[in-house]
Amino acid sequence: MSIAGVLLYPTMVDGFNALSAGESVQELNLFGILPVPYLNYSSSVIPILLAVWFLSHVYQWVKKWMPKSVTLMFSPVLTLLIVVPVTLIVLGPIGTYIGSALAGGILWLFENFGLLAGALLGATWPLLVMTGMHWAIMPMALQIYAAQGYEGFMGPAMLAATFGMTGATFAVLFKTKDENMKQISLSAGISALLGITEPAMYGVTLKLKKPFIGAMTGGAIAGAVLNIFSVKSFSMGIPGLIVLPGYVDPNNGMNFPITIMGSILAIVVAFTVTWIIGFEDETTDEVEKVDSSADAAKTSGEQIKIASPVNGQFVAVENLSDETFAQQIMGQTTAIQPSSNEIIAPFDAEVTLVAETNHAIGLRSSDGIELLIHLGIDTVELKGKGFKPQVKQGDQVTQGDLLIEIDVEAIKEAGYDPVVLSIVTNTADYLDVISTATEEDIVVGDNIAAAIN
Repeated sequence: MSIAGVLLYPTMVDGFNALSAGESVQELNLFGILPVPYLNYSSSVIPILLAVWFLSHVYQWVKKWMPKSVTLMFSPVLTLLIVVPVTLIVLGPIGTYIGSALAGGILWLFENFGLLAGALLGATWPLLVMTGMHWAIMPMALQIYAAQGYEGFMGPAMLAATFGMTGATFAVLFKTKDENMKQISLSAGISALLGITEPAMYGVTLKLKKPFIGAMTGGAIAGAVLNIFSVKSFSMGIPGLIVLPGYVDPNNGMNFPITIMGSILAIVVAFTVTWIIGFEDETTDEVEKVDSSADAAKTSGEQIKIASPVNGQFVAVENLSDETFAQQIMGQTTAIQPSSNEIIAPFDAEVTLVAETNHAIGLRSSDGIELLIHLGIDTVELKGKGFKPQVKQGDQVTQGDLLIEIDVEAIKEAGYDPVVLSIVTNTADYLDVISTATEEDIVVGDNIAAAIN
């Protein structure tokens, strides 16, 4: 957001508007040295995508060598000091030129391969909207309206895509057995008919996947047909029933009837394709039945005990320095400050994970417990130093087997907390997972947690 704010800084916007109006403006320089071009980023998408991609890499690089004691304050600041100039001088202009090239490419397609272009834009318009790429085309359409008084490529394609989404959504309405989905499809289908496709796209067709294919097919065929007949749009508006009067052409009496027929074609094709290819449906009764079965399985009353993998001192998880672990976001967590260097298997299990940096081991017990033994806070940054695994992924271990040797003192000297975390990552599969540690001094084999079925 900070980078976007820089790109939309009033000086940038005002300078671009002044240049567009033929006025002279003072050159813009960053730090008084680096020239910054005046560009309009208010309707662009690619520049900010490039900037955020670059930022993600710069931030990770800065964080690697920045001292941990000051990283929270200085890593973001230094990252922006690097990324903002590069964005203003390099990435922003490149992104703008890419967007213009895409828009120009679409215009070239319509001029030379109109049928293909109409089908392509009619099919992919929902994808362009999802990614924000339609904003790269919108300025071109506005220029065409201003120059000619009408526009014949984006408007018809948008209309075809909108009614394609409508047809697919209504097909779901009549085909689904799920009462909840019927209600969603009815309201979303009506909204799409009026030009608001987001509820239909995100709530129905994308959710069920195959209907989205039906919507794209209807948009492609109708988009091609509307282009074959050179349908023109004479006004901008939300594509749907409301915008149809904008296709009345005083010089061509067939423009409006063909638009109506193309719109109906989009609905019919999308409806038919969606009906034929179908989709995976789940009725409300089936969902309730599955939920009831799951609840019954969870309430058997059985307790599955989890032993400590290390000797040490019990630590209250809420006191951990990492909020993810302190709030037990990954699952029920027990923390032990180790007094030994050996991590022992807490139960009979299969080794499901040995982290590349050896700071974590995953186990799956014969009872179904999925346990992640996480060795230390932020110790991934040690890149394996201080850890010697004795097992590998796929091994079968017995309670008491040595899993890994850790160098507690080396970890402390490197500035990291070596606390050993036992995390039940499938906590949600159980009625509850509770801590059963009763002593501050923990010995390998002591019960520290229990999963309750």
